[in-house]
Amino acid sequence: MKNSLIICTRNRSEALARGLEYVERLIPPEGGWELIIVNSASKDGTGKVLSEWSRKTDLSATIVTQDYPGLGRARNAGAVKAQGDILVFTDDDCYVEPDFLLQINRVFEDPTIGYMGGRVLLFDPTDCPETIKTSDSPERYPPYTYYDSASLLGANMAVHRARPGRGI
Repeated sequence: MKNSLIICTRNRSEALARGLEYVERLIPPEGGWELIIVNSASKDGTGKVLSEWSRKTDLSATIVTQDYPGLGRARNAGAVKAQGDILVFTDDDCYVEPDFLLQINRVFEDPTIGYMGGRVLLFDPTDCPETIKTSDSPERYPPYTYYDSASLLGANMAVHRARPGRGI
């Protein structure tokens, strides 16, 4: 299974620069992976950060420029460019663990899983704790089931391109 890691960003150049340091530490999963960064109508120094980072990193990344703001639009623009079997999403201010992609592949070893979300922990205790998920207990959702939006956070979610199955 090939992974497509999609990071959407808008006017958060400093957070993005720090987050990309952690992306560089990812352990490549079997099947490989690609990195797609969507710059969603940023008006700060995001473009410059991406240019400088692209020149100095060993990673190859597809940079997508989205002219209109909106996280949904940005995620869709990233998904259109993605070549992977698994579309993995995280945020520009997230510090992913080195085994992030390996753990996602582990979940999708179950052929009935179509999408998944995971824990999102607060790195900086002074940040707002609104968009975190600390539970490490699995929650399973059958197909076509309603789930609370706090159950699946975009900072740590993945979708298998070919499986409409249940989520975890």
